[in-house]
Order: sequence, then C-alpha cells, then structure tokens
Amino acid sequence: MRPAKTVYFYLCDANYHEMSQYSIYSLLRVADRKLTLYFFQYDYEAPCPALQQQAQALGHDLIVETLPANKVGEAFER
Repeated sequence: MRPAKTVYFYLCDANYHEMSQYSIYSLLRVADRKLTLYFFQYDYEAPCPALQQQAQALGHDLIVETLPANKVGEAFER
C-alpha cells in the first residue's frame, strides 16, 4: 500500500505574493511528510527561486504556475 500523499493548493494575487510565500515556507517547515504544493499566481508572474530551492532542500515539491485572469469566473473575482 502506498503512503498517503498530501497536496496543497495556494491561489494568490500580486497583492499577497509575499505573504503567501511566508505561509508556504512555514507550511513546508512544519510538515511531517512530503508535500506537493501548487502555488497559482492569479493574473501575475513572479518567479520564486529561493522558495523553490528551500522546498527542494526540505524534500517537498513546489510547483509555481501563472493562472491567467480569464481562467477564473467573474463570480470568483468578486
């Protein structure tokens, strides 16, 4: 039997980019198992090489992707 896999999704806009990085790093530091974390940047693109290096050093997977504004519905934007 395979061990359970834990996956987190973060959806962030440019206003909360820095705060989201702190939150992600905190989560990665306290995790008691390997995590896969998706960091979706809504309507902006900001590379996070230091955060990705820290995730890798801690044994986690961090995937950073840009999510274009037109991919999310109008109801979500409100």
